[in-house]
Amino acid sequence: MLTSFAVVFFLIFSAAVVETFRSAKVDAHVASTLSFAGALVFAAGLAISAGFEVFIGDVASHAEPSALQALHVASLTVIFPWSIGAAAFLLGAGAATLQTTLFPRWLGWTAIVLGIGATIPSHVLGGLLDHVGVIPIAGLGLWY
Repeated sequence: MLTSFAVVFFLIFSAAVVETFRSAKVDAHVASTLSFAGALVFAAGLAISAGFEVFIGDVASHAEPSALQALHVASLTVIFPWSIGAAAFLLGAGAATLQTTLFPRWLGWTAIVLGIGATIPSHVLGGLLDHVGVIPIAGLGLWY
């Protein structure tokens, strides 16, 4: 339930950010379009993840444990649209921030660093660094 509000508010935020970039005198249309496309992918992944969790909660009382386990594992793979969307949003917003003077430059560089970090897929590095690509998604929340 709360996730659906988060998705809507993030889309409102991202649309406002993109409109701010597009109204600037500097040509940052490619970067702002990348940012908004990333926001759409991120929001879609978040909405699909929320749908999985609601579905799992609805069938938990009358489903086999192995079926619930399979649904849970399937819901964990939705992290890829999150990280891809977050990376695209952050890279686009960071590049547009550096092309304009609308936001502080340090905010643009922070977005670019977080965007590069979000491109690291989950389960690649192993060990303690197994989910390092998820950290920039939390950084997206701080940037937001």
